[in-house]
Amino acid sequence: MPLQLPIGFGNATLIWSQTGDPDRYTSDFGFTDASADAAPLVASAIYSAWTTTISPAANIATGYFFEGVDVRMHRDFGIVEGSDLTRLTGTYTAQFPPQNVAMLVRKSTGFAGRKNRGRMFLPPCYVAETPISNTGQIDAVTLATLNGQLAQFIDALADADCPMALLHTNIADPPTPVVSLRMESIVATQRRRLR
Repeated sequence: MPLQLPIGFGNATLIWSQTGDPDRYTSDFGFTDASADAAPLVASAIYSAWTTTISPAANIATGYFFEGVDVRMHRDFGIVEGSDLTRLTGTYTAQFPPQNVAMLVRKSTGFAGRKNRGRMFLPPCYVAETPISNTGQIDAVTLATLNGQLAQFIDALADADCPMALLHTNIADPPTPVVSLRMESIVATQRRRLR
């Protein structure tokens, strides 16, 4: 069943690319559309929230690019879409994990049950290989820094009138506000082959 987008809510897609890889990486999250701004302005607000907290150029690996944000919102008069595709080039120089490694972020709503939990995967351009052990464990200092940035991102979204929400596949289930994001201490992998 496809994701349902109730009136007053939107879906944001964060987009990355990597030199030499024709595929793009994306990560999505829902949000409450509390702004009366046009869709491109909402996309710009989310872009700004992301790039000023988690993803300034200095936090992105060299060879990776943050390509921007697409939004899709359901307003009273129908679906509207907008983008801010301002490309940001990574300047963080280090050895990074291979592209099938991902950082797993848990979305917490404060409610129990599987339907009230979410997750998003981020590309490995934010954590160098050095703070990752041979068992995939991210060191505590790096993890604390990333979780602090994720907390700032949640606050920045709320300040921009687009607080994060967990969307559900059943339209009868209203979206649930996301109250916190937490990076998992062990890296995840994507099920795609390295070419």
